[in-house]
Amino acid sequence: MKKLATYKNGNTLTTIYSDGTKTHFTMDDEFKFDFPESHDISISQCCDNGCEWCYYGCSPTGKHGKLTGWKFFETMHPYTEIAINLQSPVNTDLIPFLTEMRDRKIIVNVTVNQNHFMDDSMLALICHLERHGLIKGIGVSLTNPTQDGFIETVKEFPNAVIHVIAGITHFEDINYLMGHDLKLLILGYKTTGRGSRYLADYYSYVRSNIDLFENNLNDIINGFKVVSFDNLAIEQLHIKDKLSEKEWEMFYGGDDGTVTFFIDLVKGVFARSSLSRIVYTIGDKTIDEMFEIIREEVKKIE
Repeated sequence: MKKLATYKNGNTLTTIYSDGTKTHFTMDDEFKFDFPESHDISISQCCDNGCEWCYYGCSPTGKHGKLTGWKFFETMHPYTEIAINLQSPVNTDLIPFLTEMRDRKIIVNVTVNQNHFMDDSMLALICHLERHGLIKGIGVSLTNPTQDGFIETVKEFPNAVIHVIAGITHFEDINYLMGHDLKLLILGYKTTGRGSRYLADYYSYVRSNIDLFENNLNDIINGFKVVSFDNLAIEQLHIKDKLSEKEWEMFYGGDDGTVTFFIDLVKGVFARSSLSRIVYTIGDKTIDEMFEIIREEVKKIE
């Protein structure tokens, strides 16, 4: 595991490694950050996959976001991270954008649906992006674990992580993937976009699947090389209740808005998270100005 970078952020020393691991160290009682270290960024609402529960409401007629001309990209701190959605059809400005991010030393991770990931043209694009250092991590949203060649293809990418949604993914699908030395990210179920209607129509199904995840967490954790959770899954699966105070302090990455926030390039807004009802116009703000607005919102909540 190679160290990619170490930098000081407030009272915290942040270190990033080649496998995607990030560590924080401080001599104080709590972490205090001067600038954001990672962002989920939606770059497109155009997608032909048609997921019934899509929290972002993507469709084949959705719009691509503008990838150029944003001041905040010019002011991002080196070795901070962004995670973008990679889907079909691909945003035509993708490669110039990724090239700019690489030149600015911004670490880019992508999330792609399995249906697109296993398509020859998309797979060729991902290989090209990785080979030229334009992306680091690859999140693959699971649809069918038994698809011929899927597990083998995922394992060709050392930094690939399989994404599943608590409430949507069948536990049997998780079970099928166990024992293959894979990395897993469990996402919580979002009730925005089409997710709200899907939950209303299939509440019992979603609820029972969340319960299955929670009741089988030990098996899931033991069945994969690495298992991680987003903040929504941590809440829905009651992860904090299952850890000691010391384990929680080591495990938890922080509340939304403390060192991360969400950016929507389709709508030109940013927010504490993708679920936030309060959004702010990006305009010509710098990344630090955006972060300060988010931190003020967090203070009001506290």
